[in-house]
Formats: sequence, C-alpha cells, structure tokens
Amino acid sequence: MPVHLLIVYDDFGRNMTPLAQAIEEGASGVTGTTVQRRLVQDSTADDMLAADAVILGSPNFSGISGRLKSWLDSDPMEVLWEGQPMRGKVGAAFVAGRSRNAGQEFTLLALLHVLWGYGMLVVGVPWSDLMLASSSYYGAAASRQLQEEDLAQARLLGERVARVAQRLYGAGEARL
Repeated sequence: MPVHLLIVYDDFGRNMTPLAQAIEEGASGVTGTTVQRRLVQDSTADDMLAADAVILGSPNFSGISGRLKSWLDSDPMEVLWEGQPMRGKVGAAFVAGRSRNAGQEFTLLALLHVLWGYGMLVVGVPWSDLMLASSSYYGAAASRQLQEEDLAQARLLGERVARVAQRLYGAGEARL
C-alpha cells in the first residue's frame, strides 16, 4: 500500500524551495512513497487529511512566518484540531533563516508544537556530522548561504519520514 507524504511550506526566502525539493528527493527515493510538495497558499486541510505524513516548513522570523501561521490558525484548519483526524500520522519540520543563531530551533519547535497538537508522531533527524554545519536534530535547518550539508540533512529528513510512515502504514495497518 503506497504511503503519501505532503510537504507544505512558505517559500519566502531563497532557501525554502531548495530545502523542500531536497526533502522531496529524499522521500521519493523510498519505494512505495508518493510525495506532494505544495506552497502554503495552495494547500488545504483536505490535503493534510489525505496525507499519511506531513512535513511543514517555514522561514525563520523568530517563529513561524505570518503566512504559514495564519493558514494554520484559519477556520478551515480547525478540523485538524478537533476530533484529531491527524492522530497517529507522521510529522516533521524544516526551517531556513538568515543567521545561524537567529532562532531556527525555536521555529522548528513551534512547528512541531502544531504537529503534536494534531496528535501526530513527530520525527526529527538523528545525530550526525551533518548537524555540525546545519545545526538541528529537531528537523532540517539552514542559514545564510545554502550548503550541501543543509540539502543532505533535508534529504535525510525526507527519507526518514517516508521510512517511518512506510513502517507504520505501508502494509495498511491502522493508525495509532
């Protein structure tokens, strides 16, 4: 049974789309995984509901971008909180900022907080040498000029989310 992974992100800033593309590349390499990459303004609650796994991405503005936060807080998205239809699905996050210590981890944690609120199972990236350059195990993170290490970490996050979703739902098992 195929697993469907959705990447929803705010594309403000030069690094968000390349990171989203790298996440898509990593997830697409996992057999039995389909990936849909969408800008936040083109996304709906139904897109989220149709996915087995969701990765949210935001540029860092010492928190979630206004466009993404507004979408997450909109009336149509309320259905994701009440009744917990996202419960047991896999979630993750990615972020890009202008400087290494400008709050990327804060933004990642704010995104993960939303996913936990939906009842999702959150996946980060395991400790590796990649994080010495890209800086977070909470999710993929980049700052300033995009480095190959940032893209490698993004691919790893996409692959890891896809593999976890495959283990949980690839055989059609019930949601947790």
